[in-house]
Amino acid sequence: MNIRFYPDYKSKSKQVSLHLYVSGKGIKTIKKSIFRIYPDLWDNDQSKLKPKHPGALQLNGYLMRIRSDFMANTPNFMMAVNKDEAIRQWIDSVLGIEKTKQIEELQPEVSTSVELDQPKPFIDIARDFMASKRPVSTPTTMKSFRLLFNMLNEFQKTKKKQLSIDGFDKRMYEELRNWMIDKEFLNNTIAKRFKLLKTFLHWAQSEGYEIHHDIKTYSYSQDEIENIALTKEEVMSLIDFDFSEKPHLGAIRDIFVFGCMTGVRYSDLAAFRHQDVSNGIWRLRTTKTKDPIEIPLLPAAQTIIERYKDQGKLPVLHNQPFNRELKEMAKLAGITGEFKKVHYTGSTRKETVKQRWELITTHTARRTFITVSIHAGLEDSLIMKISGIKNYATLNKYLKVTKEDKAAAIAKAWG
Repeated sequence: MNIRFYPDYKSKSKQVSLHLYVSGKGIKTIKKSIFRIYPDLWDNDQSKLKPKHPGALQLNGYLMRIRSDFMANTPNFMMAVNKDEAIRQWIDSVLGIEKTKQIEELQPEVSTSVELDQPKPFIDIARDFMASKRPVSTPTTMKSFRLLFNMLNEFQKTKKKQLSIDGFDKRMYEELRNWMIDKEFLNNTIAKRFKLLKTFLHWAQSEGYEIHHDIKTYSYSQDEIENIALTKEEVMSLIDFDFSEKPHLGAIRDIFVFGCMTGVRYSDLAAFRHQDVSNGIWRLRTTKTKDPIEIPLLPAAQTIIERYKDQGKLPVLHNQPFNRELKEMAKLAGITGEFKKVHYTGSTRKETVKQRWELITTHTARRTFITVSIHAGLEDSLIMKISGIKNYATLNKYLKVTKEDKAAAIAKAWG
């Protein structure tokens, strides 16, 4: 048998009833209201009132005595012919009129006229978090957190509920997860949002806020998505293509090819400076991880940076317009052929079939470098040093296995 205490969360009142529940094998669940509390000041983990609640010390002592008395009487309940009736009589005795009066005397200040030190609003804590992270985070990271908080704001408006730091329990996690699935978020997006949410909640905990222990169980599996990578032959064809009719696309081609030959992230392409190159080596500190790396430059890559030597940097556009121009460049250069992408939203499978040029982004360059390098036989450790990848799990995510690779492997095994 178990005894528990839960606030009446269904109530919309400022104060709600605290219920006593008794449940167990062979008995019906019995519920009885004890007294009224402020639900925001109830600790679900400890099953007691938080210290800020009026009369918390005395009221928690009373709840502890109820628990102890229940445990002492459990053998009697088990031997009773009518267990339900025996428990009800016990509840009536511990919550009798005289004892109820004593409890009322212990909580005279618990009334609607009392002004409590209200918990800090969720949105204000989110703003504090953003302010603390801004000086040490990249713009991309800050954008990811803005998307998270905008989504949470939409969630609480849609559900007509106020989020709180200590309210992210398993029930809230499942409700948020299901809401994202209903909104047709892809599984990988859901997984990333929960990872960001855990980062935020752990920060809040480090700042002295109470968070629910269920955070340890938050997890959402990412799907393995096949993404496009160009072949070495396609990269060479881009180098040879004549963009004289659309010279601005020639500059887009140069930046993309330079990325394919160095494996850096888009943010590092944007941060490129000519003075960072010496004796055919590009020495940089990555924008995302702040790690120092050295990249040997191929002759074609050196030709590209010489082309823009007078500017001192590469003519990199902002990410969104660059991706738009990149697709136009790839289409004009003949990067065609159908490519099927499979995504999941919850358990729902979604397939999209597009031309390969439609799927090219700035990140395709990094994936192309890693894939071509692996196919060429470069050691994994060398690829990781050049690209700044720190573990093999991340490296494997970039690996693009072609149909030719699969056919050759099968032929070698069975030939």
